[in-house]
Amino acid sequence: MTKKKKWELDNRVMVAFGDEIYPGTITELTKTKATVLFDDGEVHSIKLMSLKPEIEKEDEGQGFQQYEIKWDNHTVNFKFKTAEAEYHGWWRKIGVKDSDKIGYGIDIFVIYEGKRYNVETIPYINEDPRKDLPSLNADIGAAANKWFYYKCKGTFETIKDLEQRAAKPTITIHRLETLDRILIKLKEYRDTALRSGGFRVMTFTGDDSEKDPSMRIEMDLTTQAAALQGRVPALIDGVILDRVGKDSSKRTKGRGQQLTVSADPKNVKVLIEKLAASKDKAECRKIRAALRKMGHKGGKRLKL
Repeated sequence: MTKKKKWELDNRVMVAFGDEIYPGTITELTKTKATVLFDDGEVHSIKLMSLKPEIEKEDEGQGFQQYEIKWDNHTVNFKFKTAEAEYHGWWRKIGVKDSDKIGYGIDIFVIYEGKRYNVETIPYINEDPRKDLPSLNADIGAAANKWFYYKCKGTFETIKDLEQRAAKPTITIHRLETLDRILIKLKEYRDTALRSGGFRVMTFTGDDSEKDPSMRIEMDLTTQAAALQGRVPALIDGVILDRVGKDSSKRTKGRGQQLTVSADPKNVKVLIEKLAASKDKAECRKIRAALRKMGHKGGKRLKL
């Protein structure tokens, strides 16, 4: 007796319609049927018994290739074009939830009418997906199709609904550890860039690195590093070097002044409300000290 195939979401499948065989990706599953997003954009509910595993084309050892995906020399960044838009993305390491293992993520975004939109992050847990580049390219193409045909309904008209999220991609932080790691990493990259100069890229994400989008910061502090000659200034002194880099004349307005940062009024308001509600004298002293550090000296009064 032949053992039944156990299907999973995102499995690549083949389905026969008459004499024609069509490839697609499983997007939803029930006990008896699967919703399949076909590569031509059609979506159909298919009985599980009618699904067949996709057979890769034996063309010089290459897997199914719908798009010509071009990688850089380091196999980190990639791009490809479709009839509608241009897709870009990158490879990165990710943390595995509740595990000490290191996973890998493939972030994909699309550029349409000069704007960038997040598409999907594909997680890989067991090994680096770049070891089988044809298979990885097939996964990237399938993910782009799934996003465009399933989420955007096959038209970029619906992409306007995603514009806000794309313009301001959001990561989620509920753990203090996540925030502390970002701050420590930022300081590490800042200090390294000031000591050594050169172009650097820092990538970070939220609590769930497999679901949250990755945020990238590109920095080049070569000019400042040359002026420092190996020294690393305090955070509030960075503005001095920025201004010297732009204009070395002594007449540069504001040259020599340290950076002053104004506290967010919303944060000040929250602490004032907490101070007004607190009956604990020790807690009140700590809140007042925090407010003074933020530049607020009005006690329970909110200065507008």
